[in-house]
Amino acid sequence: MEYTVNAKRVEEIMNFNGTFFLSINRFERKKNLGLALKAFAHFKRSFRKYSFDGVKLILAGGFDKRLKENVEYFKDLQREARDLRLFHEVVMLQSISSEEKAMLISRCSCVLYTPVNEHFGIVPLEAMAAGKPVVACNSGGPVETIIDGITGFVCAPLPEDFSSAMQRIFSDPAAADRMGNIGRQHVKTNFCREKFGEELHFHIKDVFTKDIHVKGKMSARRACLPSIIFAAVLCIPFATCFSWFRSAWQMHEIQR
Repeated sequence: MEYTVNAKRVEEIMNFNGTFFLSINRFERKKNLGLALKAFAHFKRSFRKYSFDGVKLILAGGFDKRLKENVEYFKDLQREARDLRLFHEVVMLQSISSEEKAMLISRCSCVLYTPVNEHFGIVPLEAMAAGKPVVACNSGGPVETIIDGITGFVCAPLPEDFSSAMQRIFSDPAAADRMGNIGRQHVKTNFCREKFGEELHFHIKDVFTKDIHVKGKMSARRACLPSIIFAAVLCIPFATCFSWFRSAWQMHEIQR
């Protein structure tokens, strides 16, 4: 098992002759990274007919040594990987850059997204934008962004369920490529600037339309004031999310 923070190791992974599953998340307990380890161990045990000499699991994500949880959880993951006998098949990368993340996504077999009840989750979109299938938990944002069985798989947060999805992707590269191509088009169609603008316009218009019919003695200006504030606040997450995603999309286009 290897632990690294430098770009040289990322370059070695990019030159790796085999394939790898990739998990991208901060090293925090709520991100449920242990599920990726257990699923990978189950994958190895359940599908012995395959040669696993050329298969790895990469855990990459934000890490801050000043945060006690990051340090403790990273050590817990190290210990768990040892207990699962994943000595040489697991690589943990701390605080990779955006460029390194795009490189890893472009090279992986698929992306494993393990948080439960994640509010939205930008990683599945980044993966699909790069033409990669995603395996994620069947709750929260991924249920809305991933088309189950088409652009990836949404599973119960159980090692055997994740392992089964990983096996389907690993054993049929052609099908995985098709999923990736559909996923890329799915992102272009439903998460582009125009789509974000349409959704934002719809919700703002809906709020103002309702306020026109407000009853009472308040003036129209006073009646619409809460909606104006609401619309302004609504713009912030839309703009932030789109800006973040657009940067990731541009990086993936450069990598292609």
